[in-house]
Amino acid sequence: MTTPEKSQLSPLLKIAIERNATDLHICPGAAPHIKIKNALEALEHEPLTGATVRRILDEIIEAEQKRVLQEMRAIEFTFAFDGIGRFRAYVYYQRGTLAVTVRILPFSIPTLREIGFDDDDFVKIIASKSKGLIVFTGAPGAGKTTTMAAIVDFINETASRRIAAIENPIEYLHRHKKSLITQQEIGADAPDTAAALRRVQRCNPDIIVLGEFQAWEGIEVNLRLLAEERLVLTTLQSASIEEAFGKLKEARLMHTAIAVIHQNYDEATDEREFFTVELEKYREETAGAGDL
Repeated sequence: MTTPEKSQLSPLLKIAIERNATDLHICPGAAPHIKIKNALEALEHEPLTGATVRRILDEIIEAEQKRVLQEMRAIEFTFAFDGIGRFRAYVYYQRGTLAVTVRILPFSIPTLREIGFDDDDFVKIIASKSKGLIVFTGAPGAGKTTTMAAIVDFINETASRRIAAIENPIEYLHRHKKSLITQQEIGADAPDTAAALRRVQRCNPDIIVLGEFQAWEGIEVNLRLLAEERLVLTTLQSASIEEAFGKLKEARLMHTAIAVIHQNYDEATDEREFFTVELEKYREETAGAGDL
């Protein structure tokens, strides 16, 4: 990887961080843009050419990632610049040229209080479970991964558990505290999600954490079997908690699920709204009203 001193990308990332931006957008034919509280701003920079975008990409992408990009026409991965920060890159093709969106990742995991999740009783209940599926839902950018990381960190600080995380890519770096945590990144540490799920049982984990998934297609059976024996935390994109229930039913995971945490996020105000459902209690309250 290119060092920050010789990089064309690192000065842009420094500006984004200094201005508290969430994202840096790089696209041929336009100046670099940053996103601050849902507002897009162009940086004082000449329009980028396709060749310049490729040179910027060469600073952060590895040979195997290039192969995947060429084959799949898009790839997502994390990278870091010493002394600057950690980042998540989404690289994709548009109009036959490459474009990049870079998300700035925090070094530290926020606490539940810091993200506005104050339902302590609910957290203690789900953290005490030994098996079942806990699903974090919301629209893209709502903060599902952040909330899940905060709850994993709470468990890490308060309980002695063996935690195995499978992520694509790794966003938050967990440190060993009371628990022992390993993190596998798809592509770098395992060929694909299905393979990682099949192998994870060899680690004999108490808790399995699965990163961002738009859908569970192809891994539903593995998820169901794992959640029958262990506590499994995962995320799922959904616009509402009702849509999340529908997706759980479709994947035949509703009876395995023990809790759903849905959240909405307002970028303009940086406020989160949480809706939590403890499904065992919900089933009792809605008995006879429908099949859950």
